[in-house]
Amino acid sequence: MDITEITLPYEFKPGVLDKIFHGLCPFKINAESIEIINHRKRETIVFSDCKHVEEKGRNKILFVVSENESLLKLPESGGEVLSKYINELYHENIYWKEHGHNFQAVQEFIDLFNRIINWKSNPYIRAVELLQTAAATFDATDIHLEPQVESVSISIRSKAELTVVGTYQKKHHKAIVSRLKYLSGCKSHIAGVPQQGSWTGKTGDLDIRFSVFPTIQGERVSLRFIKALSFSTFESLGWCEDSIKLWRKMIQNNKGLFLIVGPIGSGKTTTLYASLSELARSPDGVRRRIASIEDPVEARISDICQSNLNSEIGMGMSDSFKHLLRQDPDVIALGEIRDIQSLRECLQCGLAGQTAFATFHSSDAVGAVERIKQMGIEDHLIKSGLSVIVHVQLERKEIPETKKIILQSSVQFFTIGNDGLEQIV
Repeated sequence: MDITEITLPYEFKPGVLDKIFHGLCPFKINAESIEIINHRKRETIVFSDCKHVEEKGRNKILFVVSENESLLKLPESGGEVLSKYINELYHENIYWKEHGHNFQAVQEFIDLFNRIINWKSNPYIRAVELLQTAAATFDATDIHLEPQVESVSISIRSKAELTVVGTYQKKHHKAIVSRLKYLSGCKSHIAGVPQQGSWTGKTGDLDIRFSVFPTIQGERVSLRFIKALSFSTFESLGWCEDSIKLWRKMIQNNKGLFLIVGPIGSGKTTTLYASLSELARSPDGVRRRIASIEDPVEARISDICQSNLNSEIGMGMSDSFKHLLRQDPDVIALGEIRDIQSLRECLQCGLAGQTAFATFHSSDAVGAVERIKQMGIEDHLIKSGLSVIVHVQLERKEIPETKKIILQSSVQFFTIGNDGLEQIV
């Protein structure tokens, strides 16, 4: 037997003569544990709980768990290989227990990532878990896996700055992507087509948005990490008090389309969610029915009806918007406007006296209006249906005393007046 021939789970079932004359018992080797059935009694030994694992005599392995000891006798044929394999699994699990969630520097993360993807015990499950730990450790909003000719680069966006932090061998990329597809509810057996999905982290307070896109070098992966608790109040946005008061007054008293614009990573979705959350628990005592269509839902908000867009059954954003209007919502929100039909529906919704929110990719408010016109929307519809344009952006600021870099959020409000775009102050 060669160690490369062993696949997990590995199960050994001795024959009757081996049981009688050699004292062998059935056992099953898993990635994180080993199950031993001795005299019809099943014992599960978790590797990470063991104080140590050692060879004891010929073809025997001793497991020490706290004060208890367990002895496993291995078969003559292949016993030496199995012994080596079990020891490797033990040391991998102990190393993961000690270092898997305990790193501070980026290089430590990259070194650990490249180490575990070559392990025998759940390498790709742990690699994906490590990506989530890295996002929390480095306060990352995005992590990108980009295939190159011979390797895959890992990029982390933290504090609005994107940095390439390291690479890993390309031969592992397909398995890592498959694991990500499985977690996000995508079709892990299908490659070469764009897919997207999401899942909630183990702690329950982190939503991970997954997107994969085929390239000539392989599938490119984008992961966005969204803390659900960050959408609780306007104060969490980091705006000045005057801006908060002005925005709160506008969304409580006005109708029409509130369009939130800004570059990638500027806080558009955060602003949208905080606004919807504010309306849902309005202090004025007015109960509002709030519904959203998102692609996909990036974070869950209480008291709001949130829906994932499902284009596979022929329901695009525009069609879903029309159906949702028949549900009689007081406030409707689109996660992101990407086409002229959705934009037109939102503006007409505003003309009908309803309240709508949407996000829109644009570097500034002027660019947003120009892009809307280029999409073919008439000037009268823009002026009548568009209530407020909210331009949000994040700026990096260094604290002189500590030299620490922080992100400072800024916001500007605009409306369409007789003379064009006018700032609201």
